[in-house]
Amino acid sequence: MNNIDKFINEMLLLDVTGDDILTLSSYSGHGSNYLKKMKTLQLSALNDLLLLDQKQKNKIIDRLNEIKVQLDDAVTKIFNPINKKKINAREYEMLLNDFFKVPDFKAMNFDDDFFLDLSEAITIKQGILDGLIYRITGDNVHKLDDNTKKLEAKDIALFCSIVNQSQAIIRGDEDKAIFCTKVIKHYKIKTNLSIDTIRKVYFDDMDIKKSDNHLQNVLKYILPPIEDEKKNSLINHINKSIKE
Repeated sequence: MNNIDKFINEMLLLDVTGDDILTLSSYSGHGSNYLKKMKTLQLSALNDLLLLDQKQKNKIIDRLNEIKVQLDDAVTKIFNPINKKKINAREYEMLLNDFFKVPDFKAMNFDDDFFLDLSEAITIKQGILDGLIYRITGDNVHKLDDNTKKLEAKDIALFCSIVNQSQAIIRGDEDKAIFCTKVIKHYKIKTNLSIDTIRKVYFDDMDIKKSDNHLQNVLKYILPPIEDEKKNSLINHINKSIKE
């Protein structure tokens, strides 16, 4: 298996194990190690891609873009609260298998740690994949600039809360980490902060009026790149909240 095949295989693999509680054996508690592993695979795949002719390269790029769509779809369907609450372990395994290669496991329960680990693992996969596509094509999806590096966890948490309060995307009973991941991906927020760091400072009803410094960062760094049709309702909600 060459390095490109190894990279694609890892994008589609979830090393899931468990007896009573389901875990991600290659990830749980080792997020930084997993990220290093993925970066190494990305670099090796890139080196092989650079040796291909344009026709071969385009074929691989098409495949990577298909996987990108698949990962985005997985985030939407796998983390559906209804799925988490109303299906058993075997049915959930079948759902995971719709998107990933999942080795057999025997599990009776899914706890919040599993869904948090799964969310972060998929987020890492998405970031690494976007990075490879950018380095091949120049399609800048998540490249950080000096401004976005200034964003703090509370800045992004506040923005997620604004999205929820304005009902642009409603959290409902969705896990905080999953909701914030969804918002970050939907609005294409560029950040190198972990979703767990953002989750810890997120609240549904964060006080916009009393969050002056963080609100300024939202207005300065997060809102400007967002398309007008998505941005206007958020700005209207911010203005209304400040005037109340």
